[in-house]
Parts: sequence; structure tokens; C-alpha cells
Amino acid sequence: MSRRKIQTLSCNIGKTEMIANPLVNLGDHTVKEKYQYLLAYADDGVIWGHVKGGTLKLSSPPELRLETLRELRLFGEKSEWHVWRVEDQWYACTVTDDEGESTKAFDEQYILWGTDPVEGETSRDGFYPVQEADLGIMHTPPIEMKNGRHTLKLSVRHYLGHDETGSVYVKLSRLMGLSNGGE
Repeated sequence: MSRRKIQTLSCNIGKTEMIANPLVNLGDHTVKEKYQYLLAYADDGVIWGHVKGGTLKLSSPPELRLETLRELRLFGEKSEWHVWRVEDQWYACTVTDDEGESTKAFDEQYILWGTDPVEGETSRDGFYPVQEADLGIMHTPPIEMKNGRHTLKLSVRHYLGHDETGSVYVKLSRLMGLSNGGE
């Protein structure tokens, strides 16, 4: 069993704000160089994106549509803009490292579905369709895939807090990056 490495770092956890339309605000955030990836959850699928030169490029249909969008994360190594919906109201919060108060955190990597390249499919402008064996689960992350099986990993940072009894808990988690762990 491996132990988590707890680190002390500066972190600014922005205030949670109500926003009218995250798709309108998305353009303002993609021009910032601190984000590399987008991961959106919609009723009709998972949508990946990557930001290069201040421009957001999406993996494939489904499109980002307000009617079906549930949650959106624009993230990079140092920062994340997280948007979510509660009933008909949208909320957003930005978390940025190397700014703000000192806090403790630890990083983890989560293995994603999709170890096999989709047969007959090739790269789509830097996005690579993958599937999980014969389960039919497929998505198109913005990461290079070579021939063969791969282990895709999502890097997540967990920020720690203390409750009134002194117990430690994860008060917030944010996405940091995407990697190809190889075969």
C-alpha cells in the first residue's frame, strides 16, 4: 500500500459564483494560458477539449449545449475553472495554485476507461478515440495514443481541511492533467 505524499502549497479557492450561461463565460476563460484541457459531462456524452493558443477545440460531437450540459471543468497544471448546475442555476468556482493561503494537499492519478484504440479510427486533430474492451464505452481524449493498449490517467489534486473536531477531510478536488501511462 502506497502512502500519500502530503504537500504544503499556496492555493486560492475562489468564491462560488452564480453565472447565467457557462458557455458565454467559457470564451473568457480559454484565452488564459493556465488551462490546457476541458472535460464536460452532458446528458448525451462526455466531451473532451484542449486549449492551444487561447482557442478551445472540442473532440467531437456531441456539441456543448446548455440544454444537455451538467458539469464542465476547464483545467491545467496550476488552475481549474469548475462549472456545475443545480436544477436550473449555474455555479462556477476557480481554484489556482501558487496564489493565496497556505494549505495542505495531495495528488492522485485515476485510471480512465478506454485502454484500446477504436478499430479503424485514427487521430482527430490531436484527439484519439479509445474504448474499454468490449463494453462499448468510448471517449476521445486529447492525448496521443500509439498502437496497442494504454492506461489513460487523470491527475487530481485534493485540498485538505479540518473540521471543528480537528479531523482532516478533503474539502475540494480539482483536475490537473491527463497522461498516457503506457501499456
